[in-house]
Amino acid sequence: MSQNKLPTDPRAMLDVLRSGITQLDPDLNPETLQVAIVASRFNAGVVDRLVHGAVSALIEQGVAPQGIALMRVPGAWELPLLAQRLAHSGAFDGIIALGCVIRGETAHFDLIANESARALMQICLDTEVPITNGVLACETEAQAVARAGGDAGNKGREAAVALIDLIGVIEAAETSFDLIELNQPVADFDMDEVMDAMEDMRAALDESERKKKKRK
Repeated sequence: MSQNKLPTDPRAMLDVLRSGITQLDPDLNPETLQVAIVASRFNAGVVDRLVHGAVSALIEQGVAPQGIALMRVPGAWELPLLAQRLAHSGAFDGIIALGCVIRGETAHFDLIANESARALMQICLDTEVPITNGVLACETEAQAVARAGGDAGNKGREAAVALIDLIGVIEAAETSFDLIELNQPVADFDMDEVMDAMEDMRAALDESERKKKKRK
């Protein structure tokens, strides 16, 4: 059994909850989201199924149909440029990239698949706009078909669900923590205040230890 199909272990999750850590669950209103799907025309028979899976999943997740924009480019190589333009536009809360590259007789397959994925990740990090990668990189057409609604699921659907989950977690983080203060430059900190606070914490710990010894 593959790792991503392992069932949830309720005992393990109970231990996590009992540990007292802060757990953030996705928090957003999907009806207000604006999502872009950028898809390649190459291997259209497969990619169209990925698009269908992504659109269906977005609507099931609560995204309004008018909040979904579909745009097509020639192939997977062209996906990053369009994704970059859309990310910089500020018009979209997230982007789903869909395509299909099937290995041939040359190294062209590796070049396209690797560089497209690398560029999409870099755009995501540079713009801080969530982007999920649903570009298939398969050895055969049969593998691609299996991952576009066949026995291996629909990677377009999975990319859409992952995007909504990611947007929700980011929203939860931004509303749960004072990220403005956390992102202040180090120069803004008063080192004397920091040292005083550390000294107070040390004194409190020492006092707690003394009380424990007295009880013993």
